[in-house]
Amino acid sequence: MNCRPMVNKKVYPRGGGGRVQRGGGEKRNKPRAVITRVKSTYKYNPQSDEAKEFWTLYDSNPQFHNIDRQILINALEFFEGEVYKAVALATELISHPQYNRKPKITSSARHQRQSNDPYLAVSQKFTNYQRVKAEATTSEKDQFRKYLESSVVDLHMLRLTQAMTLTKMVLNHWWEEEMRYREQDGNLGRFGHLAGTGAVTLITGRGIHSVGGVSVIRRFVKQYLTKNDYVFEEHSGKFEVKGKRGTHR
Repeated sequence: MNCRPMVNKKVYPRGGGGRVQRGGGEKRNKPRAVITRVKSTYKYNPQSDEAKEFWTLYDSNPQFHNIDRQILINALEFFEGEVYKAVALATELISHPQYNRKPKITSSARHQRQSNDPYLAVSQKFTNYQRVKAEATTSEKDQFRKYLESSVVDLHMLRLTQAMTLTKMVLNHWWEEEMRYREQDGNLGRFGHLAGTGAVTLITGRGIHSVGGVSVIRRFVKQYLTKNDYVFEEHSGKFEVKGKRGTHR
């Protein structure tokens, strides 16, 4: 059984398109593309940007080390290099007791069957992924609208993939607005690393019910802020993002 995900692909039918006669000449219309479902051809590449980002997150989260690395590689392939979807799988796996220690090798037929199908574990965990993706889109739009109204984003009730997608979306929009403000002001360096338009608050929750008593979303949001040179203050259950380093235009 092969559990690579199905993805949309444009296909142009052979010999498609009608003939149109104009001005004595004959031209053939370009055939219309047909959207079809095919198995993903994404291949894991340890030198890719997404692989490097994933293993950086892996190294900074010791609990992930209890998961077989091949399962994590399979997850990156299954999600076509979308790092935080693979991270979400890893986070869900470590929330189960059997992943508090290295898995033991057994010779059972069931284990052997799963070993021969590297995508089975990922597929079983995310059989409802399309439904979750639809819900994520609605939640992200709702929270983004609230951010526009109040400069506050509440992430703590979202799934990790939703939270990280929204975090990137909000911060990119916030800093683009800051750059436009500086250009209109005519003095790009006047505010230094701090935003002249004000801070944005990311509510992550404290994670008192999470594994290890630390919010998973909080941990990854902080890593994202640090890696991307944002200037922020850390408070109980939230981050106040005040600016960004190295972005004077």
